[in-house]
Amino acid sequence: MTSAPAKLTDNALPVACTLAAAGAFLDGYIYMGHGHVFANAQTGNVIMIGVCAVLGTFSDAYRYVRPVVAFVFGILVAHRLRLLGAEKNTNHRVALICLAVEIVVLLFYSWLPDTVPEYWFTCGVSFVTALQSSAFRHVREWPFSNVNLTGNLRTLTDTFFDWLFHGKKNEDLEKTQAFGSVCLSFALGAAAGAWFTIQLHNFALLIDVVLLLGTWILLFFLNRNSAESA
Repeated sequence: MTSAPAKLTDNALPVACTLAAAGAFLDGYIYMGHGHVFANAQTGNVIMIGVCAVLGTFSDAYRYVRPVVAFVFGILVAHRLRLLGAEKNTNHRVALICLAVEIVVLLFYSWLPDTVPEYWFTCGVSFVTALQSSAFRHVREWPFSNVNLTGNLRTLTDTFFDWLFHGKKNEDLEKTQAFGSVCLSFALGAAAGAWFTIQLHNFALLIDVVLLLGTWILLFFLNRNSAESA
């Protein structure tokens, strides 16, 4: 049985793909432009902390510690916002608030000169990507991440295998297509982030701002229309 077409909400596939591209863009931007650390891929940062500890280069390790701490802080802030949203029955606004904070921070950073210390960028971007990651946790009804690829790639592989060898169910095909689209968007976003950073330096963030602002406007009107029709 074919499932009904998904409504365009904050869990919709176009939103998930846009956010995946935007999140990967920021990792490409930070890696290429600000010290070869990661904004989203905290696994990579933790690995580098361990490598630096073994090599005894603790000053280098500190560069990787800061974005991890900023990311954790962003998760905590987003979690607190979700709790407040649940208490006041305003959960639909939490995603808009997190996205708005991200847009404002990135817009501010896009105008900073390259002379500003790199940790300003790595910590700030890690913080806002944590907000994005916490606020948007599903593509349709399926859990996913818009700031890293590992879990999405695992889901894509598992679901494609199930579709190919276990009955070719429509649901498995739809899930495969959804996660394939998310993974492709992530890869393209990372490449775009690296390329635009080489060309535009910090102004490259304006590309991400446009993507996120378009998503915010779309979700704002969708939420307003839903509230009016309720």
